[in-house]
Amino acid sequence: MTPHRRNSGFTLIELLLVIAVIAILVAMLMPSLNRAKENTRRVICMNNLRQQGLGLFAYALAWASGGMQRMDAHIFLSQH
Repeated sequence: MTPHRRNSGFTLIELLLVIAVIAILVAMLMPSLNRAKENTRRVICMNNLRQQGLGLFAYALAWASGGMQRMDAHIFLSQH
């Protein structure tokens, strides 16, 4: 009798099945990752608009007060 040798490696079908499951999981995650990326862009845009508004307000306040000697914008901004 010849001894039987057991091969402990994966078969091609098992390997293809694992790859298919991973591909399905990635496909399920892609929409949520895209949503998160779009939310990040939205937050960055809103922050940029806020910063521009605050800069414009500080400029207008300095201009209305007669120059850059008196800058009370930090008092207004700290209250909001």
